[in-house]
Amino acid sequence: MSSKHNLFSITILLLVLMPLTVQANELAGIRPYLQPRLGFENSFYNYTKPDAVSDVRLESPSEEPHIGATLGADLGRYWGIEFAYDYIKTNLLQTSGKKAGDYATTTWLGQLRFRYPLLQDRLVPYLLAGGGIGIGEFSGREDFSFTGGGSDTVPLGVVGGGAEYFITDNIALGVEAKYYFGFHPEISISTEERELTLDAVGVTANMRVYLDQLATGKYAWLGEQRPARDKDAMRGYLSLRGGVAFLTDRNAVPEASFDSTSGPWPSGSIGMNFNKHWGVELAGDYGRTQLRSPVLGKITGYPIWTISALGRFRYPLLNDKLSPYLLAGPGLGFAEIGDPDQPLSVTGLSGGQDNSIVAIFGAGVDYFIGYNVAFNLEVKRAAFFNTQVKINGQSETLSPEFVSLTAGIRVFFP
Repeated sequence: MSSKHNLFSITILLLVLMPLTVQANELAGIRPYLQPRLGFENSFYNYTKPDAVSDVRLESPSEEPHIGATLGADLGRYWGIEFAYDYIKTNLLQTSGKKAGDYATTTWLGQLRFRYPLLQDRLVPYLLAGGGIGIGEFSGREDFSFTGGGSDTVPLGVVGGGAEYFITDNIALGVEAKYYFGFHPEISISTEERELTLDAVGVTANMRVYLDQLATGKYAWLGEQRPARDKDAMRGYLSLRGGVAFLTDRNAVPEASFDSTSGPWPSGSIGMNFNKHWGVELAGDYGRTQLRSPVLGKITGYPIWTISALGRFRYPLLNDKLSPYLLAGPGLGFAEIGDPDQPLSVTGLSGGQDNSIVAIFGAGVDYFIGYNVAFNLEVKRAAFFNTQVKINGQSETLSPEFVSLTAGIRVFFP
């Protein structure tokens, strides 16, 4: 049996054992949580069979931050179950050091977690193990001297551990390290299928937010200590969201048009509520879109992002459990030519990063699931967003204005 099938069998076995773990804990308590993570990845990237003509390798540590999120639950004092998502993007390099393109990996994993609380349960070291599937994808080509690319989905395993420290009774900050093994997707180089070894160690900082209003058993009383609702008091917050965005001016110029945005659309803010109705925040949004020529097809990626200072007006309802709001303010919008799909000498594109003043306005709603945690839905519009590129030596104005729809959580301090 191949190693891929062995890993798949291990993954299935772990998922079967998870319900048995719940039984073993006799449902002493189920305490669900969300855990956003951010860090870097140090990888053991290489070809298992190096190509003598067009050998390449993946840059390590990862070019961009390791982004992850976990949904899980503690089952009693020691055991837990969780499902984790991780996304990493790095450079595909030739032996000369020249960049061939981008390589992105996505993993979806089921994990068991063993905890051992210390210091009156404030410090919690833990171990984890599991398995799932990984997706490897070559994209963002920069070297057009060879053909190839593609994506592949394979099973993989994971082991790791971490430690976290509770700063409130339902929020813990920590560090986590995971070793991904058996991650061997294939890639096409000059029409030949080759196998990559993507075994790696990822290290992330994280914030585990417990949803105590949903807890059962011995943890249920934690959610009853303080009501889940908005407050009149001054308090700061951090919001983290993800979603989609749509460009409102896709026919940019005669020589190029925008595709819809692709990939995840992360969004977040740091802010302060002053009283029951008013507050301010510093917000950021990021996404990737594509420029397409009516003659040449896809010509380049075009990342866009905004940073804005926003005022926020809230009007809590339903005993302050539901808190709809409006927001508006000025900001800066940025854009740049990203990874080309064809040589720039062919498309005639040139230019670096450009920025413009933008106006941001929108609306959203918080639904409180804890005294300091709320699920958040938000829609935003970025207007007056204009950037410059050169096409065949002529300056052209692009308008990557967008409407975004995102969902996530808002965590309040204290």
